[in-house]
Amino acid sequence: MEEEGYADVDGARLAFSACGPVDGAPVVLVHAGITDRRMWDPLLERLPAGRRAVVYDLRGFGASTWRAGAYAPHRDLLGLLDALGLERVDLVGASYGAQVALEAAAVAPDRVGAILALAPPLPDHPWSEALQEYGDAEERALVRGALEQAVELNLRTWVDGPYRQPGVVDPALRRGVGTALHRALEAQRRTPLGEEIELDPSLGERLTAVRAPVAVAVGELDQPDFATIGERLAAGLPRARLHRVTGAGHLPALERPDAVAALLAGTTAG
Repeated sequence: MEEEGYADVDGARLAFSACGPVDGAPVVLVHAGITDRRMWDPLLERLPAGRRAVVYDLRGFGASTWRAGAYAPHRDLLGLLDALGLERVDLVGASYGAQVALEAAAVAPDRVGAILALAPPLPDHPWSEALQEYGDAEERALVRGALEQAVELNLRTWVDGPYRQPGVVDPALRRGVGTALHRALEAQRRTPLGEEIELDPSLGERLTAVRAPVAVAVGELDQPDFATIGERLAAGLPRARLHRVTGAGHLPALERPDAVAALLAGTTAG
């Protein structure tokens, strides 16, 4: 990375890194809720020429620090743009990070040129029984302080996924995600995040406010809920296209970085 630092945003110090030409077209990447900014390393190695990429750790993750209190992740993202002097950017988000990117685009459409949303969730989606059971089991593990069990539940759900045979997933991928998530859970146990302020009306109710072109990408091996959400976003966003990433589950940027790099190369404001 050519630049690393911290941005003070609403009671948090958000750790960030940047690479690429300083005068390049800026793209900000928002990581998934089970990883940190290091998840983008394979994609940054394939960064299209002329792009300036900024990656950061969400509040509660990686090297970012925070004080307990109410917060809104999309406001953190917009505050980061302000701190870095970025008036208008393209956004790439993975899973929860894709929701954050879409929410930022809904409330501040003039700040966002284009979006690549990888496996985005929607808060008002009626989750399947399998994912509800996962969520309940994770909550019980966290209440007991069983962080290793919570990490394993997440790995089985989001890395192994519903369609792969045991042992098929790259052990390095599983190890990297598990390490990042365990670190985040330990940090959040030491310093609770506080109440997350949800967008009201929710993202699902304000899709038409997202004026930027959006490439929605869903892994063919992901939890079935995300195929449904992808179709809903493709139908509800004013300027969206749906892509399916062959051979990928919930984390296409880590599983199929070449395919995601190709999508990023085509992610420009139109």
